[in-house]
Amino acid sequence: PPPKVVQAFNEIMGIPKLRSAIRFELIPFLCRVHDNIVANLTDQSNPGEPHKFMLGGGKCQSRKTPLKLCMFIMGRLLGVSTLLLTTGTSGRDDLFFKFTDMLRGCDLPSPFEYFEPSEEFCYRKKVETDTLTSLLKLPAGQERQAPLVLRHGTLGTERRKDWAVEQLLQGVCLVANNSCQAMLTARQLLETAKTRGASRMISRRRHPFQFLLIMDEADDFYRTEAGTSENDDGAIKMEKEMKRLRALGPLIKFDVSATLFAIYLTLVKINRAV
Repeated sequence: PPPKVVQAFNEIMGIPKLRSAIRFELIPFLCRVHDNIVANLTDQSNPGEPHKFMLGGGKCQSRKTPLKLCMFIMGRLLGVSTLLLTTGTSGRDDLFFKFTDMLRGCDLPSPFEYFEPSEEFCYRKKVETDTLTSLLKLPAGQERQAPLVLRHGTLGTERRKDWAVEQLLQGVCLVANNSCQAMLTARQLLETAKTRGASRMISRRRHPFQFLLIMDEADDFYRTEAGTSENDDGAIKMEKEMKRLRALGPLIKFDVSATLFAIYLTLVKINRAV
């Protein structure tokens, strides 16, 4: 396997909670993700569409989270960020908690130089009884710890958004719910990251900013036929915003669901099925 696949495998095997939850062939999966990313980083012949569709699934509660997490880890090591969309704010918070819990104490270095924003933030609990961490200003004198996961809903101010863009340029995972407003905010952050990355010296970045798009509970994103057509007539707002996200050209669009057949039928309609 390529060196980055070996590195990703070793990192994953070094995370006990993740290692014990894997129920799929890890090395072939990592190789496929790696090859799709590397092959498409320089292939921008059709930047308005995802370069690769991937499907992942299993029964409900069959530990599909490791699929998403392993894809993120592979992307992180290659300097590619991940946008993870799921259903509802409770689903968003649940995935954020699972990702941060599994990755706690894990060191996944970014291949890119870090540019310090005007203000640093970190995720921590306001009080010990909190279930979820909040995004708070980094205390004076405390060393920065590179975040691996961001949560939509904590990035409301301009300084937080500016900070989030710098993290995206390092290759983090942004978890957002599938409301129109959340997807709009995510798209704006990705667009800013693309612009900021392109404005910096080429010698400091080996490729333009790119991202992976993972759709959790993906069957919920396919609601009308207009949602998969080029015409917006009849599409609901969420589907229109999804089209705008796809227009940014994620390197991989990974649909994860317990009901993959419904997604397959949708792909048949748009001539994406094989």
